[in-house]
Amino acid sequence: GNSEKSPQRSGAHSPDGGILQNPPLRPDGVLRGGDSGRLHRRSSAGEPDVNGLIYNQQTCREIPYGLRSSAQVGCGWIATWNALKILGYTTDREALVRYFTWMLPVIHGNLGTAFWAPERCFRQWGFETRLVFDRKKFDKALDCADAAIVFYHWAGKKGLGAHFVALEKTDNGIRGYNTYRDSGGPDDWGRSLETFLRKRGYFGCVLLAIRKKGGENIEIG
Repeated sequence: GNSEKSPQRSGAHSPDGGILQNPPLRPDGVLRGGDSGRLHRRSSAGEPDVNGLIYNQQTCREIPYGLRSSAQVGCGWIATWNALKILGYTTDREALVRYFTWMLPVIHGNLGTAFWAPERCFRQWGFETRLVFDRKKFDKALDCADAAIVFYHWAGKKGLGAHFVALEKTDNGIRGYNTYRDSGGPDDWGRSLETFLRKRGYFGCVLLAIRKKGGENIEIG
């Protein structure tokens, strides 16, 4: 059940480079402990916790995103959903998918989600947002955020891809949600986001830092 593995050519200059947006494979040697091991083992990949976080986009296979499945290109709206949960908010999944698709119908859902789309979404909801393009400034920005979303490109034996991951800074380090294709719970990103991305050779990285405001529910459209 892995997502498609071959890069897709695009005639337009799409923000995501015209490639599928799905998680990379878990690197060798990081299944337990270290700066990228899974925090919790679960009986099945993508099993949600009591807070409704989505741990694995394969569990959203039946939710269409444009012309494709959310299992292939849904990481953008899933990262937005997870970041909302981290912030203590909720919304309707189907409405969130429709919102992203409506925002940029040619790209969103067909080629994935533009890197700037979650920032626009949170800003319209009234959150304080900041896009950071300098990877060396990611850790400082994350320190000041209540939640974050990182966008990056990855390349490996299984092809080329782009991915969004919701991040949460805790006393024990950084937690990522929907990090790998076999993720079944929160993944430990260590204590430095910049180090995590550099060690794995991820590139084209953009960080969205989000600060929350009061409220319990966010309505979309």
